[in-house]
Amino acid sequence: PQAPKDFVEAQDAWEDFSDGSNAGAPSSMAGAEATSTNTFWLWSVTSLSLMANVYLGLAVCFPMVFLVLTVSTGNMLLALYSTITIAGIVTSVIGIGAGGIMGWDLGTTEAIASVIVIGFSVDYCVHLANAYIENDATDRETRTRIALTTMGISVTAGAITTIIAGAFLALCILTFFVKFAFLITWTIICSYLWAVVFFGALCMAAGPSG
Repeated sequence: PQAPKDFVEAQDAWEDFSDGSNAGAPSSMAGAEATSTNTFWLWSVTSLSLMANVYLGLAVCFPMVFLVLTVSTGNMLLALYSTITIAGIVTSVIGIGAGGIMGWDLGTTEAIASVIVIGFSVDYCVHLANAYIENDATDRETRTRIALTTMGISVTAGAITTIIAGAFLALCILTFFVKFAFLITWTIICSYLWAVVFFGALCMAAGPSG
């Protein structure tokens, strides 16, 4: 599969050609747009649109995540910690996993996965944040310990079952599903580690108390 960035050069060449044609055309015939009915051309337009929407989606998602978590937990500090944790998960999956380990460019599969990544990323973090804020302890160390004890079992079980389910996609023939096998399993691994280790340590060190 071609990465969207590979289509940019071809589209730019077509745009230059159409602009040159418009420059020398009569006014009644100017305004031509570069287009094609070729399947690969249409796919290139779709791929570039998806890639552009990834950045727009992330710019919209993180403020919304912060807002929803503030309402959910009733604590802006926990919402901030959760948003930072989720940003770390997304960076680990798209940057380290897809880009670094697998060497993939930002393509259609990665663009679709970026939305799913945020959904998986929020899950464990929100459970631990709610467990932290809802228990009766007053000091942050005990609050964190109770949150990890009561909710950690469910989070761990959910992570294991999702990793097993995602791993079966690696047996598929289509590249899309094979990529998804890695993206789902790596997302769950990163989500679990960031939520339990980073978020837990952050709450224990500087979480709300009282």
